[in-house]
Amino acid sequence: MNSSSELVSAYLRHFRTKDDSLSWAWAAVDDAMHELQSGLSLCLELIEATESEEELAYVAAGPLEDLLVRVGALAANALEIPVRQSVKARLALSCVFLNPEAAAYQKWNYLIQQYSCKSARVGL
Repeated sequence: MNSSSELVSAYLRHFRTKDDSLSWAWAAVDDAMHELQSGLSLCLELIEATESEEELAYVAAGPLEDLLVRVGALAANALEIPVRQSVKARLALSCVFLNPEAAAYQKWNYLIQQYSCKSARVGL
């Protein structure tokens, strides 16, 4: 079993290099996005480890969006403190697209409005 830091590193290397030998990391991250605690923790680690806006958008539109869709309002509620505390988490949230019928939509939309996530971009 790989540590979360190894998984985060491999997932982002897979994105950067498109190395198919690292596809296991994509699958492991995807699997984790079915459960609130492990999924949220891993998403936040991924967000903080990103080194560019492209990587941040990749994590947001992938694992973060998947967590919000799969786990719903519980995941959106759990994001409030990280979004309040982290510029990267706010930027990531602004890269998520949720259907208005999604269970997490109301809280996600509130967080976007509350923390002005769609406003100025800041370089990573």
